[in-house]
Amino acid sequence: MLLVSARQRVSSARKGKPVVHHLPFHFFPSRSNLKGTTNAEEAKLGSQVEAGKFDKLKEKQQEAAVELDELKKRREERRKIMEEEEQRKKQEEAERKAREEVSIKYEVLDSVVIRLLLLLDFHWPCISR
Repeated sequence: MLLVSARQRVSSARKGKPVVHHLPFHFFPSRSNLKGTTNAEEAKLGSQVEAGKFDKLKEKQQEAAVELDELKKRREERRKIMEEEEQRKKQEEAERKAREEVSIKYEVLDSVVIRLLLLLDFHWPCISR
């Protein structure tokens, strides 16, 4: 009994692949018949294997949850550091602008004082000497 359809054989032949004929699963002898074990023993072993797999999956899930928590903590720490850095930059920028404004005001004040002194010296020469 060949289970490979004609279409599959033609497709495989065109691609240069060898045509493989697969038999359905029930044509293969089970391992329990080869070993001489009973179905109950096989079922017990199978359930133990499944329980072991389940335990391993549960353990991996717990490890992943712990790792996720650690990653969240690191992300939160990085976010806090970034916020602090941004706040520090804003504060430095505000201080720089304040210094510039004070500097500009002093320059204006200096120029006004110099003009006043020049006017006083020009109009009242006796005051400056």
